[in-house]
Amino acid sequence: MDYHCFLPILMIIFSSSSHLIQTQHFPFPDDDSPDYDYDCLSTFYNYTQGFADNLHNLLSSLSSNIYPTGFWNGSSGLGPDDQAYALAYCRGDLILTPRCSSCIKTGIRGITQSCPNNRAAMIWYNDCCLMYSDTYFFGQINTNPERVVWNIELASNETAHTAAVMGLLSNLSINASDTSNEYMYAGGDVFEPVENVPIFGTAQCSRDLSHDDCKKCLVDYAIPEIQIAAGRVNGRFLSGSCILRFENHTFINDHRRP
Repeated sequence: MDYHCFLPILMIIFSSSSHLIQTQHFPFPDDDSPDYDYDCLSTFYNYTQGFADNLHNLLSSLSSNIYPTGFWNGSSGLGPDDQAYALAYCRGDLILTPRCSSCIKTGIRGITQSCPNNRAAMIWYNDCCLMYSDTYFFGQINTNPERVVWNIELASNETAHTAAVMGLLSNLSINASDTSNEYMYAGGDVFEPVENVPIFGTAQCSRDLSHDDCKKCLVDYAIPEIQIAAGRVNGRFLSGSCILRFENHTFINDHRRP
C-alpha cells in the first residue's frame, strides 16, 4: 500500500528549534501501516549519463555492502556534474536477518522506478531506508523531506495513550543516541496504565551522524513532530536522518537485536 493513495494534509509549522519546517501528515485508514513512501527530491535538470552510471554503480553495490552492519554509505564519480552519493540503513533489530538485504534490494528497484532521472531521491520501507543525491550529505542532519503518518483510529483513552507514547519514544530516543549505542537504535514497550494496553516503539538514527546530532534529530525534531499522532493507535516520524515508530502490536524482532 502506498502512502500516496491518501490525500496528504500539508502543514507549515515551527519546530522547537524555531526554524520553519515543511511537514507532511498522512493519515491512513486501516490497522496495517503502509509499506513504503518516497520523495523525489530534485528535478530532471542536468541528469547526465555520467551521473546515471555512477548512481547505478552505487545502487548495485548496496545490497552486498549492507551486510553485516546494516548500514552503508558511499560515493562514485569525480566530476561535479557526475558524482553520486548514496546511503542506506536497515531497521536496527533486522540487521542480521535476510529481511535487511531483501529490503535494500526492493528499495533499489522502488527508488529507481518511482524517481527515474532524478538527481536526488529518498524512499522509506518498514524494514529499511535508502537515499541518494548529487550533493554530499553525509554527517548532516537531514529532515527534508520528513513525514508524520498515523492511523486514523484513536486510542481508547487518548490522553493516557499520548502520555505513554511520548514517554516511551522520549526514553528510546535518549537510548538510541547514547554514546555507548553503536547501532543508534533502541526498541521497547510500555503499558498504557488506564486501559492497560501495550505500546511498542522504536527510535533510530542514520549512523553517519554523530551521537550528538542523533539526539538532536530525535529529541529536537522528531519528538515534537510525532506528538500530533500520539493519541492514535500507531504512528511514525520519517526523515533521512532519524525515524520514530509506535504501534499497538508487537513488530520488534527481539531475537535479532544487535
